[in-house]
Amino acid sequence: MSFDAYHWAKRQQELQEHSKQLALQKINFSSKNSQEKSRYGSIKISQKDAPVEELRMMLHLGQEEIQDITSALSLERKKNYEIESQLQVYKDRCEDLERTNRSLTTLLVEKDNLVSKYVAELALFKNFKPSQGKISMISDLADSINLDEEDVSEEWTAQIIHQPVGKKIIDFSSVKQPNLLDREIIIQDEIEFKKLKRALQETQELYRATSEQLKEKSDKCDRQEEELAALRAKLQETRNDFNSLSSQILRQSSDRDYQSKSILVELDELRAKKSDYENELKKLENRYKASIEQFESDLANSRERFLSLLDSKTKIESEILESKIEKRELQNQLQVKDTAISEMSATIQSYEKEISFLKKSLSLNGKDISKIDQSTEELLSLEKLNHSLKETIKNLENKEKHHLEEIENLKEKIEIYETEQNHEAKVDENVSQQTLQQLSYIILSKDKASSLDSSSSTIIKQVFGDNCMKLIENYEEMLQNLQADKQTLRDRLNYEVEQRAHTLEEVKGLLEVMFRLDSNNREVEYKIKEVSDELFSVRNQLSDDVLVSPKHVHNVFSFRDSEEKLKRRLDQQLNETKELERLKTSLEQQKSEKHRALAEKEQYREDLAQSILIIAELKEKISMIEGTAQNCDLIGFLQCEAAAFEDIFGENQLAEESFSEL
Repeated sequence: MSFDAYHWAKRQQELQEHSKQLALQKINFSSKNSQEKSRYGSIKISQKDAPVEELRMMLHLGQEEIQDITSALSLERKKNYEIESQLQVYKDRCEDLERTNRSLTTLLVEKDNLVSKYVAELALFKNFKPSQGKISMISDLADSINLDEEDVSEEWTAQIIHQPVGKKIIDFSSVKQPNLLDREIIIQDEIEFKKLKRALQETQELYRATSEQLKEKSDKCDRQEEELAALRAKLQETRNDFNSLSSQILRQSSDRDYQSKSILVELDELRAKKSDYENELKKLENRYKASIEQFESDLANSRERFLSLLDSKTKIESEILESKIEKRELQNQLQVKDTAISEMSATIQSYEKEISFLKKSLSLNGKDISKIDQSTEELLSLEKLNHSLKETIKNLENKEKHHLEEIENLKEKIEIYETEQNHEAKVDENVSQQTLQQLSYIILSKDKASSLDSSSSTIIKQVFGDNCMKLIENYEEMLQNLQADKQTLRDRLNYEVEQRAHTLEEVKGLLEVMFRLDSNNREVEYKIKEVSDELFSVRNQLSDDVLVSPKHVHNVFSFRDSEEKLKRRLDQQLNETKELERLKTSLEQQKSEKHRALAEKEQYREDLAQSILIIAELKEKISMIEGTAQNCDLIGFLQCEAAAFEDIFGENQLAEESFSEL
C-alpha cells in the first residue's frame, strides 16, 4: 500500500514538473514568435537594399524552429502515450481487484450457507431439546459470524429452532424424554457439535482475514480511483495545452509558409533586376572602354610609384631602427660606465674610511702590541717552566724506578729471611718443648716459689738471674707492644697502598698534561711567529703610507683574530701551569709520606732484629737448662710460648710481603 502511494506521488510530481516545462517552452515560443514577427514586420522586402542572404537565413532559422517544435511535439506525444498506457495498466489492476472482491463475496455467501446447513442438521435430530445453554451457544455462533446484536434476537433463534425441513416444522418443546439409545445419540451429536464449532471458528478466522483484506483493497481502490481522476484531469489540461500549442504552431507555420512564398517571389524579382543592372553595366563598359583602359594604365603607374615609395620608406625605417638600436647601446654603455664610476667612488670612500680606521686602530693597538710582547716574554718563561717541569718529571720517574728496584731488593731479602727462618724453625722444633717445660717451671716459681727445690731455684737463677719473674712480665709487655705495632703497621700499609695508587693516577694525569703542553707550546710558537710576521708587514705598509687593499684589511682583521686566540691560549697555559704547581705540591707531600713510611719500615725491621736476638738468647738459655730432667714442664711451657712467637712472626712476615708487593 505504502509503495503504491509513494509511486503515485512520485509520478504526480513528475507530471507537475513536466507541465511546468511545457509552460516555459510555451512562453519561449511565444516570445520568439513575437520577436520574429516584429523583425519580419520591420523588414521591407520591396526595397532594393534588402539583402537576399538575410532572407535566406531567416528562412533557414524558421525551418529549424519548425523542426524543433515538431520534435518537441513528438516527445510530448510519446509521453502522453506512456501516461495513457500506465492509466490502462492501473485500470486493469482495478478490474482484477474488483474480480477478487466478487470472488471473496461469493465465498462468504457460501460459508454463510454452510453455517445455516450445520444448524439445520442439528435441528433435525428428534431427541434434541435445546436448553438455555444451547440457545446461548447458537447466539455465540451468530456473534462469531460478525453479525450485529440486533440481528441476534429471539425471532432468529426461533427460526433456527423451528426451521422447516421439507414441509414439516420441528417443535423441540414437544419432544419426549430421551432413553439410553437417545442419550448415546445425544453424546455423539454433542461431539459432532464441538467439531462443527471448531470448524465454525476456523471459518470465522478466515472470514475476518478476508474481510480485512477486502477493506484494505477497497480503500486502495478508492484511493487509486481518486488518483486516476486527478491524473485524468491533469491529462485533459495537458491535452488542452498541447492542442493550443499545436494550433499556434500551425498558425505560425502557415504564416511562415506564406512569408517564404512572398520572399521567393521577391527573390525572382531581384534576380531579374540584377540581370538588368548587369546588362546596363556591359553597355557602359563598351561605351567608356578607352577611358577605362587609360585609367587602368594610370593605376598601374601609380601602383609602381607607390611600391617604389614603399621600398624607400622601408629603407628609411630600417635606418631609423638601426640608429635607435645604436643609441640604446650607447645609452646602456653610458649607464654601465656610470655604475662603474659610482662603484669605484664608493670603493674609494670605503678604502679611505678603512685607512682612517686602520690608522686609529694602529694608534690604539700600540698598547695591545706591547701586551703581546709581554705575553711572548711570559710564554718564554712558561716554556722554561715547562722545560723544568719535564726535567722534574724525568727525575721523579727515575726516583720511582729506583724505589721499585729497592722494593724488589727488599722482597729478595725477605725471601732469604723466610728461608732462613723456616730452616731455624725446623731445627728448633725439638728444642721448643724443652723451653716450654722450662718456662712452665718459671710460672710455677712465680706462684709457688717456696715449694721449689733448691736445685730448680738454682737453675732458674743461673738462666734468668735473681729477678726472673719481672723478666717474664717485661717480656709479656714487649709482646703486647709488638702486637700493637703490628696493627699500626697494617693500617699504615693500607694507607700507603691507597696513597701509592692515588699518586700513580696523578702521575698519569701529569704526563697527559705534559703531552698537551708540548703540543700547545708548538702551536703557540707557530702562532707567535705568524703574528710577528703580520705585525712586521703591517708596520712596513703603514710606514710607507701606501693605499690599503682589501687583502691588507683582511690581514689586519686576521691579526686581531690571532691576537684573541693567543690571549685565550695564554690563559689556558696559565691554568695548566697552576695545575702543574698543584700537582708538584701533591708529589712533594707524597714523597714526604713515602720517606716517613720507609723510616717506619726501618724501625720495624730493627724491632724484628731485636726480637730475633732475644729469641736466640732464650734458646741458648733453654739449651743450657735442657741437661736437667727436672725442668721438663718448664721446657713444654717455653715451647708453647715459642710457637706463639712464631705465629706472631708469620703474621709480621705476611704484612711485610704485602707492603713489599705494594
